[in-house]
Amino acid sequence: MEYYYSTNGSDKNGPFSFDELKQKKITTKTLIWHEELDDWKMAGQLPELKNLIEKASITLKKKESVREKINLDKKPETNNLDTLVVNEKQKMFSKPFSYKGRIRRLEYGITLIIFYLGIVFIGGMAEAEETLGILALPLYWVYIVQGAKRCHDLGNSGWYQLIPFYFFWMIFAKGDDGINEYGPNPKM
Repeated sequence: MEYYYSTNGSDKNGPFSFDELKQKKITTKTLIWHEELDDWKMAGQLPELKNLIEKASITLKKKESVREKINLDKKPETNNLDTLVVNEKQKMFSKPFSYKGRIRRLEYGITLIIFYLGIVFIGGMAEAEETLGILALPLYWVYIVQGAKRCHDLGNSGWYQLIPFYFFWMIFAKGDDGINEYGPNPKM
């Protein structure tokens, strides 16, 4: 079936297949026509388009929520969220001292390994000179903030890492798909 749509009643776009129509910005008030209809109808009145409109609305709300959190005034060179998400993609360990954002399981696992090796190394040095134990503070900070970002990837507050044995969940659980309240998916 081929669909036609109109946003203001005078311009008519089409024909489009259902899959092509998914790519268009269809709202409940967009006028739609196909050969089985007598007259143009609003997309919200067509049962086959209700699910499409609801998904687009949820995606738009999530993007707008992220847009509010990321102050676009500070980045005038980015005009839309898709460009912003691509520009904001981080490489592993690009901000190891910042607790904002999300990280993948791999980055968290590597952080754990580095943390424990660093603690063993500094512990060995601190036996010879007690004041060298202060070198462990940056390691603890990185461990805590990376844990918070991993919790964010799972859709939880960074405080969840204080739950006993929760780090197993942080290592093995799959992160949220798409954008969540803490930012874009780090796999994107």
